[in-house]
Amino acid sequence: MRNFKHVGRILNTGRRCIVVFREIPGEEDHCLVVDTDSLPDRYHDNIMEGVESITAQEANNFYEYAQRQMFGDGSNMLTTLHTSGWLKKHPTWNIVMTPNPNQEIKLTDLNRMIREQQGAPPLDPPKQAEPQVKPDQSYDEKKFRARDLIAQADLLAADVERLKNEAYVLDPSLKPKTTNKKTTAKKQTVSEKKTEPAVASQ
Repeated sequence: MRNFKHVGRILNTGRRCIVVFREIPGEEDHCLVVDTDSLPDRYHDNIMEGVESITAQEANNFYEYAQRQMFGDGSNMLTTLHTSGWLKKHPTWNIVMTPNPNQEIKLTDLNRMIREQQGAPPLDPPKQAEPQVKPDQSYDEKKFRARDLIAQADLLAADVERLKNEAYVLDPSLKPKTTNKKTTAKKQTVSEKKTEPAVASQ
């Protein structure tokens, strides 16, 4: 039976996923995954074909493959996953890797083994014990979704500012002109004085 890297399951929902970033730089106890069950069919099929490819299986992280691959519509795979809001942040203890139907390994354990093999220093122990999460455990989906939307909005806002700045560098004339509020207010006051009706002297 062939094993596949990068595939797993989200423990608190039981949904299948692809682990795109095993660790987030600076937040090594968190990862970024794609809930494959939520993807539109055409993107789901493309990404699953990609995961099973030799190139993806040779990569330590799926993002290394995705950043240079295209979906069927010609869009960059990693960029589309990000801009479409399909990349979700999870604590590593909430993800279990499933290389085949008969094998499971917690992502925290996998990351620790890889760090040991690479000679990297171990991570600091978590401040709190990992919660025991079961696939059927109830959770507040609205709160999860709300946090995801806020995170997506922050990422998109940063992209908007970056793209605008790049555009202004290419064509400075596109940059909005700032108006001096004090000068504008002063002009309005002068204009109002000019339009005041003259009071006849008694």
